[in-house]
Amino acid sequence: MPTKATDEKKKVSVQTCKSPEYRAFYSNYAQVGFTAFDIGVTFSEVIEASGESILAEQRGRVSMAPLQAKALLRLLTKIIGQYEEKYGAIPVPPSVMDEQ
Repeated sequence: MPTKATDEKKKVSVQTCKSPEYRAFYSNYAQVGFTAFDIGVTFSEVIEASGESILAEQRGRVSMAPLQAKALLRLLTKIIGQYEEKYGAIPVPPSVMDEQ
């Protein structure tokens, strides 16, 4: 018979601090890849676009375990839903969907 401790979600307090290497940056373009062990996202900023050519400067890369990536997906889905409830649907041009 399950105990009460296993039936309830335990709340864990997470404290964060910024490392000396921490930096914030803007990104309007991302590339995603994976291996058997991790999922990586390279964040870039488009700095030049003309005709068929786009130059995107890579700003940083985040690699994480697949479980963490899935948790991030769920969190982003929830946050984007809340954003759209407040500000309206985010229009996604077909060209953006073609990149998937």
